[in-house]
Amino acid sequence: MLEVTACADELDERASLEVYNAVWPHEALTMDEVRSFEESVRDHVNYLARLDGAAAGSAVGVIFPQRADRVFTIVTVLATQRRRGVGTALYRAISGWAADRGVSELEVAVLDNDPESLAFATRRGFIQERQELGLVLRLDEIAPPAVEPPSGVEIITWADRPDLAGIGRARFFRTASPHLTIVIA
Repeated sequence: MLEVTACADELDERASLEVYNAVWPHEALTMDEVRSFEESVRDHVNYLARLDGAAAGSAVGVIFPQRADRVFTIVTVLATQRRRGVGTALYRAISGWAADRGVSELEVAVLDNDPESLAFATRRGFIQERQELGLVLRLDEIAPPAVEPPSGVEIITWADRPDLAGIGRARFFRTASPHLTIVIA
């Protein structure tokens, strides 16, 4: 039996997060990171789908402060549970949640190496609005570039000036000299 419910407690939320992390291991999150994110948005919902009592999928719907006219959503279904109606049921739950808030647009991100998810979204009427590339620069694999600060700017570390530690992190301030000093934590 397939059941989709809004997460009712911490156990549901953890089960939902476990599904998300299994489907998107490259974007894995902790519960603390989820809580911090939830505090930054206007509204959010978290659904958990169970097949025969076991977690099979999850969906998150979010209304960002800068895009109140659209619900950004992520629907995740465990690979072993796909093609059993889980994604469709989660999509319907998110759509209903959005409609209850007067929002008529959903936005999803689909990776270019996930044709199954792209087909799922396309079958439901989603259209490509834009295309983004995810780029990563592996700093441990390149030599740091030589960078000279502009004339009149001094860059130092806390270790260089422990007397400045009380001013806070990454603050900009003027010293007695005419130079701008930037302290790097």
